[in-house]
Amino acid sequence: MSLAVVKTNVLKYEDEVVYRKRSSRIECIHEFNQETGKRLRTTYFDYFDDKKVKAVDEYDINTGKRIKSTSFVLFKSVHEFNPQTGKKIKTTNFDIRDENRITSVHEYNQEFGTISRVLVYRLDGKTLSMVKEFDPQTERIVRCINYKRNSAAISSISNYEIKNDRTVKTTYYYDPVTRNFTSRPALRQEKTHDAPDPVKEMDRAKMEKLIDNLFRKNLTFSSLSL
Repeated sequence: MSLAVVKTNVLKYEDEVVYRKRSSRIECIHEFNQETGKRLRTTYFDYFDDKKVKAVDEYDINTGKRIKSTSFVLFKSVHEFNPQTGKKIKTTNFDIRDENRITSVHEYNQEFGTISRVLVYRLDGKTLSMVKEFDPQTERIVRCINYKRNSAAISSISNYEIKNDRTVKTTYYYDPVTRNFTSRPALRQEKTHDAPDPVKEMDRAKMEKLIDNLFRKNLTFSSLSL
């Protein structure tokens, strides 16, 4: 009497290995969920070295949409996506020499798909140096926040008003540097910079004369005195 051989641990959905055309080098490997057959991960390899990972895409187990993409080209960057819409949420960039140290984070507006905020980090990869905020429709900067070194305290805030493709107003809020190391908060000062002061007619004439001499190559030490 012969006994039937029952195979166990047989993969229902095997990983798919894709090779480059007319080559034995691996281009990418697709990994699937064994219950649903939906793709979980795709690993892409370097064109010249298929043992070197170029990028990794990860997918939501329920929706099947890509939720994370990690690139190792030039430097490490991690892109995160909304599992329902597939739209990009944010991108985290890392230092080219240290893939664990964050250099910047880009956040995206879900309606327009444009960058809404950029966070720039200091060399430690943890402390914020600057935050830039953008108009999602025009993609122009509307606000810039600077932070004090080795501190989470804000040093200045710049608000930008743009009209007809030019900055018409910039407002700075800053805390002056003080040598008085007390617990009292520094007084906040505000400066609003509109259009620059008009140049005096005499100064304008002197500048025009200097420019004219420069173009005619007639600049002398005497003309520098204006």
